[in-house]
Amino acid sequence: MEKFCIFCGKKPEKKSNEHVLPQWLISLTGESKRIISLGLLRQGDTISEKRFGINSFKFPSCKSCNEKFSLLESTTKFIMQKILFSDNLSAQELNTLFDWFDKIRIGLWLAYYYLQHNLALIKPKFNVSSRLGLHDRML
Repeated sequence: MEKFCIFCGKKPEKKSNEHVLPQWLISLTGESKRIISLGLLRQGDTISEKRFGINSFKFPSCKSCNEKFSLLESTTKFIMQKILFSDNLSAQELNTLFDWFDKIRIGLWLAYYYLQHNLALIKPKFNVSSRLGLHDRML
């Protein structure tokens, strides 16, 4: 399967790896070295769950794309802290949070595509950059 950047959809330039679930969120929600089960692994007639450390849940990206989205991550971390302390959010902060939810939602879908080695035999026609802030803005 050909690798592509989950942000821009192109072959990764100066390859980096994107943690679809950011490290700050993983730490916030429990043990940062925990084992998770995602997807299925088929070996002959045997099917089992794919298990791996959540820290290794990362996927190809361009170095520049990854850096571009790091601002969204750091801003969202601050917004999440405000939510946890029951602080009010501005309209701008809500839009940023919705963009981040889009990033996570699309990133997880593309991550599943990678984990299952394109089991459904599809070619994604979108990536994080092409969908961020455009549709599905209601949670």
